[in-house]
Amino acid sequence: MGVISFSASEADEKLLEKACKAAGAKNRSQAIRRAIGALVNQLEPLEKLSGTQTVVITLSVACSSPPTNAAAHELSQMTRFNSSLHTNGGCVQVLVLEGEAAALRQAFRKLSRLKHVKKAGIMAV
Repeated sequence: MGVISFSASEADEKLLEKACKAAGAKNRSQAIRRAIGALVNQLEPLEKLSGTQTVVITLSVACSSPPTNAAAHELSQMTRFNSSLHTNGGCVQVLVLEGEAAALRQAFRKLSRLKHVKKAGIMAV
């Protein structure tokens, strides 16, 4: 097994320790391997899509006025539904997009990499 090294803030290190205990992981390495597996499981079906598809994208945004609106506006040709729910200190945005699989993959990557996005999810329907 190879070794991968990375830096983490003290806050992230504490979150990792808490997640290890909650998930019953033996150690941090096991927890990180599980997290990588979960990420691959989420993205793998997306990579297999072809042709015209419909996807639901969910974004958890860490601010009251989501910066995702401008990016979502750029996707207006593909957007079938776009709604936001403001919560204490954040926002949940749900988009339903329809288009060619490659364009949907690109849209998800762009949205999930925006500065204030804490979590992003995608599901083909």
